[in-house]
Amino acid sequence: MPQKLSAFIVPYWKSLLLMLWLNMIATVLLALQPMIGKFIVDRVFIQRAYPFSLALAWGIGCILLMYVFFLATKYYHLRVHLHMAANIRGALYERLLSTTLCAFSKKRAGDAISRLNEDAGEAQRMYTDWILQTVIVSLNVVLEVGFLLYLDWSMALCCFLLLPVLLVGLQKFRHLLYMENLQLRKLSAGNQSFLFDTLSSLRFIQAGSLEMWCAEKYRNELQTINRQHMKLTFFSGCAQGIPQLVILLSTIGTVSVLGGKVLAGETTLGALLAFSA
Repeated sequence: MPQKLSAFIVPYWKSLLLMLWLNMIATVLLALQPMIGKFIVDRVFIQRAYPFSLALAWGIGCILLMYVFFLATKYYHLRVHLHMAANIRGALYERLLSTTLCAFSKKRAGDAISRLNEDAGEAQRMYTDWILQTVIVSLNVVLEVGFLLYLDWSMALCCFLLLPVLLVGLQKFRHLLYMENLQLRKLSAGNQSFLFDTLSSLRFIQAGSLEMWCAEKYRNELQTINRQHMKLTFFSGCAQGIPQLVILLSTIGTVSVLGGKVLAGETTLGALLAFSA
């Protein structure tokens, strides 16, 4: 059995390259949708340079083509992944069969089965999918940024200025949520410890007539945990609202600025709709 995982992946380099090209084509078709909408609005609805039926047929054809590429990519990705995973698991199983008896016992059988069924496939996915995802995400970012700059570079730069606000806000709330969640865990652990201690010492509690005191303390701890739950939920809602707030501000700014340019004749309605998409 080869010692490196790359020995099982290199023979599939042609399949992986084809899968990468299919993903790239599907990503380009998806990124072109706003531009297709811009063309239909400007050239078909407003300028009437092309018949609506022809533009509609082209639009439906592009959507169907994108759908076919996505299905083909998904099917081909699954097929290649299953073939590679089968080869890796088969080689690992063959290696286990040749293992010396002194190094293999019944206690290790469950761990070996877990490695065979889960870890082998997961390692293969991590080794291959991260390259594919990196290329596709990078291509998508380049296309989206390029289209925004093409439609209105000044408005695109203004929208990009909101990204630091988004990143800083999410980072601040991430630390705050971590601390609040840690506090909730501490309170819950203390409450569980109190329950264990009191229920393990019933004779002492009853002898000292401490039932009412323990019950009151338990209720107070539950109230504290509930308040911490509410606090954590509030901060979590605020953290989720930051991206929505940034999107709302960018949308308002886009509609206000580009809407004024549309009324002034400096840009087209299709550009406004494509930029907002």
